[in-house]
Amino acid sequence: MAVTAHFMARDQNNYLVFRAHLIAFRFIGGPHSGANLGQEFLKITDDLEISNKVREASQLCIIHTHTTMQLGQITMDNASNNNTLMAEIESELGRRGIPFDRDGNRLR
Repeated sequence: MAVTAHFMARDQNNYLVFRAHLIAFRFIGGPHSGANLGQEFLKITDDLEISNKVREASQLCIIHTHTTMQLGQITMDNASNNNTLMAEIESELGRRGIPFDRDGNRLR
Protein backbone atom coordinates (compact mmCIF):
# COMPACT_ATOMS: atom_id res chain seq x y z
CA MET A 1 0.00 0.00 0.00
CA ALA A 2 1.34 3.39 -0.99
CA VAL A 3 0.07 6.50 0.79
CA THR A 4 0.91 9.91 -0.59
CA ALA A 5 0.28 13.36 0.85
CA HIS A 6 -0.77 16.16 -1.51
CA PHE A 7 -0.93 19.69 -0.17
CA MET A 8 -0.29 23.35 -0.85
CA ALA A 9 2.62 25.07 0.87
CA ARG A 10 4.49 28.35 0.69
CA ASP A 11 7.92 28.28 -0.96
CA GLN A 12 10.93 30.47 -0.11
CA ASN A 13 9.39 33.34 -2.14
CA ASN A 14 6.07 33.00 -0.29
CA TYR A 15 4.36 31.59 -3.41
CA LEU A 16 1.72 28.93 -2.87
CA VAL A 17 2.95 25.73 -4.54
CA PHE A 18 1.69 22.16 -4.85
CA ARG A 19 3.62 19.48 -2.99
CA ALA A 20 3.36 15.68 -3.05
CA HIS A 21 5.24 13.27 -0.80
CA LEU A 22 5.23 9.50 -0.37
CA ILE A 23 4.54 9.11 3.34
CA ALA A 24 4.17 5.31 3.53
CA PHE A 25 4.83 2.24 1.44
CA ARG A 26 3.74 -0.98 3.14
CA PHE A 27 3.55 -4.65 2.24
CA ILE A 28 0.04 -6.00 2.77
CA GLY A 29 0.17 -9.55 4.10
CA GLY A 30 -2.90 -11.68 3.61
CA PRO A 31 -5.94 -10.88 1.52
CA HIS A 32 -6.43 -7.43 0.05
CA SER A 33 -9.88 -7.19 1.57
CA GLY A 34 -11.28 -3.80 2.43
CA ALA A 35 -11.14 -4.59 6.14
CA ASN A 36 -7.48 -5.63 5.93
CA LEU A 37 -6.57 -2.56 3.85
CA GLY A 38 -8.52 -0.29 6.20
CA GLN A 39 -6.68 -1.59 9.26
CA GLU A 40 -3.32 -1.10 7.54
CA PHE A 41 -4.29 2.42 6.47
CA LEU A 42 -5.22 3.26 10.06
CA LYS A 43 -1.89 1.87 11.31
CA ILE A 44 -0.20 4.31 8.93
CA THR A 45 -2.29 7.28 10.04
CA ASP A 46 -1.77 6.29 13.69
CA ASP A 47 2.00 6.10 13.14
CA LEU A 48 1.89 9.59 11.59
CA GLU A 49 -0.34 10.79 14.45
CA ILE A 50 -3.00 12.12 12.04
CA SER A 51 -5.90 9.72 12.67
CA ASN A 52 -7.43 12.22 15.07
CA LYS A 53 -6.91 15.16 12.67
CA VAL A 54 -9.57 14.43 10.07
CA ARG A 55 -10.72 17.29 7.84
CA GLU A 56 -14.38 17.31 6.92
CA ALA A 57 -15.09 17.62 3.20
CA SER A 58 -16.74 21.02 3.75
CA GLN A 59 -13.45 22.39 5.16
CA LEU A 60 -11.18 21.32 2.31
CA CYS A 61 -11.48 24.54 0.32
CA ILE A 62 -9.93 26.61 3.10
CA ILE A 63 -6.23 27.30 2.59
CA HIS A 64 -4.15 27.06 5.75
CA THR A 65 -0.58 28.26 5.95
CA HIS A 66 0.40 26.19 8.98
CA THR A 67 2.39 23.00 8.64
CA THR A 68 0.16 20.63 10.60
CA MET A 69 -0.49 17.40 8.69
CA GLN A 70 -4.17 16.42 8.55
CA LEU A 71 -6.15 13.61 6.98
CA GLY A 72 -8.55 14.97 4.34
CA GLN A 73 -9.62 13.20 1.19
CA ILE A 74 -8.73 9.62 0.28
CA THR A 75 -8.46 9.03 -3.47
CA MET A 76 -9.07 5.55 -4.86
CA ASP A 77 -10.85 3.75 -7.67
CA ASN A 78 -14.25 2.02 -7.61
CA ALA A 79 -13.04 -1.48 -6.64
CA SER A 80 -15.53 -3.05 -4.23
CA ASN A 81 -12.85 -3.64 -1.57
CA ASN A 82 -12.31 0.14 -1.46
CA ASN A 83 -15.95 0.60 -0.39
CA THR A 84 -15.27 -1.81 2.46
CA LEU A 85 -11.97 -0.05 3.24
CA MET A 86 -13.78 3.28 3.67
CA ALA A 87 -16.47 1.65 5.81
CA GLU A 88 -13.75 0.12 8.00
CA ILE A 89 -12.06 3.51 8.46
CA GLU A 90 -15.40 5.19 9.22
CA SER A 91 -16.29 2.50 11.76
CA GLU A 92 -12.94 2.50 13.56
CA LEU A 93 -12.63 6.28 13.69
CA GLY A 94 -16.24 6.45 14.89
CA ARG A 95 -15.34 4.08 17.77
CA ARG A 96 -12.58 6.56 18.65
CA GLY A 97 -15.04 9.47 18.57
CA ILE A 98 -13.48 10.94 15.42
CA PRO A 99 -15.91 12.11 12.71
CA PHE A 100 -15.26 10.59 9.28
CA ASP A 101 -17.63 10.18 6.34
CA ARG A 102 -16.90 7.23 4.04
CA ASP A 103 -18.42 9.16 1.11
CA GLY A 104 -17.54 12.75 2.03
CA ASN A 105 -13.86 11.98 2.64
CA ARG A 106 -13.47 9.95 -0.59
CA LEU A 107 -12.54 11.04 -4.10
CA ARG A 108 -13.03 8.65 -7.00
